[in-house]
Amino acid sequence: MGNKGRLIFMSLLIIGIFVFYFFIAEEKPPEYIVAPPAEGTIKEYIWIDNNKIILNLVEKEDEGQIRTSIFEQDPFSGESKEIISTRGWRLETKILDIAADPGFLALKKGDEIQVVDFSGEIIHQIEEAGINTRALFSPDYKYLAYTSPAEWEMPTDVLVMKLDTGEKKELTSYQFGQEYKAGAIGWGPAGDVFFVEQFAFGTLTLGGQSLYSVEPGAEKKLLWEVPGEEQLIGFSSLEDGQIIASFVEWDDEAMNTQLFVGRFDIENNEKKWALALDKMGDRELWNDRHTGYPDCGQLFKDQLLITSIDQDDKFNLLVLDVDKGDVLEKREQAGFPRLSPDKEWVAYQNFSGEKPVLKVIPLTDPANMR
Repeated sequence: MGNKGRLIFMSLLIIGIFVFYFFIAEEKPPEYIVAPPAEGTIKEYIWIDNNKIILNLVEKEDEGQIRTSIFEQDPFSGESKEIISTRGWRLETKILDIAADPGFLALKKGDEIQVVDFSGEIIHQIEEAGINTRALFSPDYKYLAYTSPAEWEMPTDVLVMKLDTGEKKELTSYQFGQEYKAGAIGWGPAGDVFFVEQFAFGTLTLGGQSLYSVEPGAEKKLLWEVPGEEQLIGFSSLEDGQIIASFVEWDDEAMNTQLFVGRFDIENNEKKWALALDKMGDRELWNDRHTGYPDCGQLFKDQLLITSIDQDDKFNLLVLDVDKGDVLEKREQAGFPRLSPDKEWVAYQNFSGEKPVLKVIPLTDPANMR
């Protein structure tokens, strides 16, 4: 090969390398930025089955009034429709849960629960449920479990409401003066309701040390006693009798509570792993945006995606090995991941700019969330 041939060969090689790195190796997955359909800050977002997202926008108006607007939006086309809009003094409407199949939302407005359909019509209204109430639709969307009256040092109980009739049943019966009340709730695999028996009094009693199961017409059944002085404040169920739990423990040296997230085998009372977030520079586990209580993360394959706030009040996304608890990755200025029902897309917020941006990308690997 002569000099001219070598020159042509090298030129083609350089062009090939350039094309590979800039058009193939650097190819990024599609990214959609979800523009709010109205004025306000996106406070909550939840996927529904048709690959659309329910958005909750909150706007602070003059004289302390707050406008809350809930939309159904297609994150890919940008098309949206308003479901409901409310306005009041220092009063936000929060999304407690969503039943996508019949198209219901469980909302908290002040101290009451409203079940509304996607047209905004109120189907059921539960008054005086309490400002700290929690509510979850059953997996078959036939019932709503909730706590009431969920107020400070009130005897809070677990109740269920049948959605087709509005019939309510009280599953627990706590009384004034008792040491305990109902706290965090969740649905069990057999149609029963799991709940934390929480301490009723005291400024440092954020959770409880007992997890129970209860169903209509039956006595509560103890599932798990949390070891030591730890207080269980939130949980999400896994298979085979295991849960992901958020819990706090009093730290005498720091004179403060230390927050953990961990995986537990409640059938064998075995702690699989526990991660102290403040040892990583994270001072608190951020509250889940659609429950208002500690977020136990989103599961993707064998990874747990969870949001925290560091000591500089910046959001961080932690990617954990769900089996071992190892921190696989810590993404700064990102958080609140929400997986689509088919687990093919993820919505999350990026905080690197002046304003937070809601993004939607294909979920092949949490490392894409930047």
